[in-house]
Amino acid sequence: VSGAIMAIGCQFHDEADVPGSKAKAYGKTREFIDKFTQRNSSINCIDILGYDLNTEEGRAGAQDSDAFRLKCNQFIEQACDLLKEIL
Repeated sequence: VSGAIMAIGCQFHDEADVPGSKAKAYGKTREFIDKFTQRNSSINCIDILGYDLNTEEGRAGAQDSDAFRLKCNQFIEQACDLLKEIL
């Protein structure tokens, strides 16, 4: 999600019209976030993964359940697909 938002900022940045390009990038970012949230209920890793990666226990739980492979790959793929639609 954060990578997609950075890509949106890079794509729509225009030095000749910073206020206008900033507004467009914010709009496209909102569109991305809304669509991702519709599919997954959140953009927050803790919420969508089901583990608090800020704790050792959460990271261990995610690793033990293979959540990184099983869930993260799906979220990354969805984010890339949404980014392609928006760009």
